[in-house]
Amino acid sequence: LVVVLERLLSYLVALSDKAQAHPNEEQSYLEPAILVFLAVFVLPMIFRSAAIICTLIDGYYTQICTSGLASVVFEKALNLPAGSAPQEELSAEEDPDGNMNPNVIQLFNTDILGCWDNLLRSLFCLVLAPCVIIVQFIMLVTRIHAAGFVGFLYCVPAIVLTTASIKVNIGFFKNQQGFLDNRLKKLTETITHIRTLKSLALESTAFEQLNRARQSELVFMQRCVVGGGFTMAIAASIPWGSVVLALWYLLKVQGSIAVVQILIVQRLMGSMLLMI
Repeated sequence: LVVVLERLLSYLVALSDKAQAHPNEEQSYLEPAILVFLAVFVLPMIFRSAAIICTLIDGYYTQICTSGLASVVFEKALNLPAGSAPQEELSAEEDPDGNMNPNVIQLFNTDILGCWDNLLRSLFCLVLAPCVIIVQFIMLVTRIHAAGFVGFLYCVPAIVLTTASIKVNIGFFKNQQGFLDNRLKKLTETITHIRTLKSLALESTAFEQLNRARQSELVFMQRCVVGGGFTMAIAASIPWGSVVLALWYLLKVQGSIAVVQILIVQRLMGSMLLMI
């Protein structure tokens, strides 16, 4: 789509220059009409069809992988003795709430069922992202020369900040999942021994433990949401920050900017954002 847009805008600019140079000569609009048809109908249809096919294939193989791993973990869980613990438990100082120890149910719910969404799409983007970024970078430099390189430099600090934000957010997510596991464990124990708790008048104590685990889970869940929003904000700033930086350099060197250059640069940066 970016290539078609660049070709269309370049042809329209050349057509306008030719009309000004030869006002009495009749112009042909066949090529721009074909390009508009491709950009409006053909390419979106191809993209949507490929997305539907990819989603169907992704869902098929995701179900196979998920069911296979779930079967393995379930069979392993049945063979574990009651109260099984990991080989290396964290100390009370490192994990005072006891919420960071591995749990089979947590592994089953989170790591198997929740980590296989869009598997094929993620692998596809991971493989093609470097190639697409290099090709688009070459197109950008070819179109606006040094200004394209200057604008692309904005991606470097943005990617560094995004990586750091994701790393911090992963830590928040681990803590949130740990507190979730702890809360579910306490909830299961409370429901199982509810008669004993009522006979000993310990309902309030059990409720306080559940509420404490829930509040800790909500704190880290909020941090995950804020961290994810910060990461998305940095990623969303890549096309606009690169465009502003590139066009500022272009304006400083040339003194003027053509509309076709603004549109092409903005679309190229937007396409890079999809890959990044």
